[in-house]
Amino acid sequence: MPAIVFISPKGGVGKTTASLVLGTQFAKHGAAVTMIDANPNRPLRKWGTGAHCPENLSIVSNVHEESILDVIDAAASTTPFVIVDLEGTAAKIALLAVSQASLVIIPMQPSNLDADQASRALVVIAQQQRMSRRKVPHAVLFTRTSTGDPHPDHDAHRPVAARGGCADARNRVSRARGVSCDVRFQ
Repeated sequence: MPAIVFISPKGGVGKTTASLVLGTQFAKHGAAVTMIDANPNRPLRKWGTGAHCPENLSIVSNVHEESILDVIDAAASTTPFVIVDLEGTAAKIALLAVSQASLVIIPMQPSNLDADQASRALVVIAQQQRMSRRKVPHAVLFTRTSTGDPHPDHDAHRPVAARGGCADARNRVSRARGVSCDVRFQ
């Protein structure tokens, strides 16, 4: 079953928010979803203890490098959608999670700092692709943006594009080094 992994070595870019939006939408439309909270702060677990958690959405927390592969495998064997929310660090757990991904989503705000960190996530994906000799579908997701912003940071996409990813501040699909991905404003 699909495993969708949200990664970025930078915290605060919207990984947890985007994973919650995606997971709750799948659940709202009737799909069973397992969300893996691999962040030591347990933001998904804290959210899930509230009254707003759909019955067909389960959250697994207390996940670490030693258990991430087993947790993803177990979740994929019981639910059609697995969503992994990683901590905002560049750690081995990210490489392990990417190895199991059907899709990797890299949230970033349209700033040079976020783009630089998103490009580091693209390096992790490239390393995994090389190790596994398989393509890992991935996309950059701009967060905290406004499509009506008349002066977006036009240079924010440059570090991402330089690493073979794609993004531009006008919500267009770009191609760099033969890699393509969709960019969507949230």
